[in-house]
Amino acid sequence: MKTLFMRLLFTAFLCLLASSSFAEDLKIASWNIKDLRIKNPHRDTEVYKILRKYVADNPADIWVLQEVHNKRVLKKVFSRKKYVLECENRKGQHRVCAAFRKGKGIRFVRHKDVKAIGINNSGLRGGLDFTIHFHKQKLRVLGVHLKSGCFQADPKRSKNRKCGVLAKQIPPLEKWIDDRAIESTPFIILGDFNRRLTKKRDVIWKDLDDGIPEKMDLTNLAGKKKNPCWNGRYPDFIDHIVVGRRALKKFVPKSFGVYRFDKDARRETHSDHCPIFASFRF
Repeated sequence: MKTLFMRLLFTAFLCLLASSSFAEDLKIASWNIKDLRIKNPHRDTEVYKILRKYVADNPADIWVLQEVHNKRVLKKVFSRKKYVLECENRKGQHRVCAAFRKGKGIRFVRHKDVKAIGINNSGLRGGLDFTIHFHKQKLRVLGVHLKSGCFQADPKRSKNRKCGVLAKQIPPLEKWIDDRAIESTPFIILGDFNRRLTKKRDVIWKDLDDGIPEKMDLTNLAGKKKNPCWNGRYPDFIDHIVVGRRALKKFVPKSFGVYRFDKDARRETHSDHCPIFASFRF
């Protein structure tokens, strides 16, 4: 009896070990890389070399990027030998793109761009929508870059034209969130929201996290943290990683962070935004 018990115990241990060994983290980052285009007077060959080293020194498995002209210029920073590159299908210098690290077994499926977020304005970005498949699990991801210039005011009351534009972008974004919640799909939204969503009583956050559909809760992974980018010049985040309830279960606690620049960096060559990141366990 004792021998049988020990065999069962050993078998259970092996099963536990096997299940835990298959768990693996993916680090997902968002970065407004600031006007990444071929003809940028602030960026030459040496600057691109510095940016490539910066990405190598601050690794992520998936990057969601804003203000990218096209994949041609993106590969100057993210080598196609190491990354698969994707961009939203629209014209314009500032597009939302993504870089997927090769060699880790990450598979992704593109969905149609969420053009409704661009509210039929060729100068506005839509949403880059894709599903990650990793270790037989899925995570839906939406990369966004919303209208700038309405960082805190109530868009419904403000006379600021930019606030009016932002207000029109929120309903299609909320619809995307609601659709994922109805599907019971784990999802995250990340990018440059151009909005201080972590401020108390922010009206945009209240619209997004309204509890509808039932049991649909959003979490901003920044929590109460302040943004240390550029020595805390802008302490309130406008770049965010927002997760639904099911994706929150995949979030690795305390893994949200900010990649800072060294003392020799300049905002004109690097970016006025620092990358933010978080890890998710599959």
